Amino acid sequence: MKYITLFRHGKAVEQSPDIVDFERPLQPRGVEDVKLMCQKLSENSIIPEIIIHSTAMRTTQTAQIIQSCFGKHIPLLPEAWIYDDYTSSEFLAFIYSVPDEILSLFFVGHNPNISDVAARLCVLFHASLPTSGNVTLAFDVDSWAKIQPGRAKIIAFYYPKLYR
Repeated sequence: MKYITLFRHGKAVEQSPDIVDFERPLQPRGVEDVKLMCQKLSENSIIPEIIIHSTAMRTTQTAQIIQSCFGKHIPLLPEAWIYDDYTSSEFLAFIYSVPDEILSLFFVGHNPNISDVAARLCVLFHASLPTSGNVTLAFDVDSWAKIQPGRAKIIAFYYPKLYR
């Protein structure tokens, strides 16, 4: 089995003329929401072996919080392309290159792409991930290269408003 947790970044400061989108940091609420989501994932034994994330500040901070919640030994892999528009086919091309010894990965990104990828991978997923929202998908394969669109099963779907 292979597991992908698609995790939207935490709530960031609002856009303004004083700060470019790429540099927007997390709000304090965003930090707390990410920690809460990590707690829920951990309670259900959903733990990453690697965290792949956009290079934008808010996704980098989200990935770093996830890493600190699960253990500093979990590698972070920043990928600039995640900030830009990408197709689910481009996402899959990247996933196909993940070493097969990794069983579980977290992918921290932005809407609308991250929600679009979730919907493409799992025909039963029809939501837009809110900030700090995440969905864990399972694939009954032994190699990342064997993942096919529409074949994932939803293992978990968490977002902060479920717990407030």
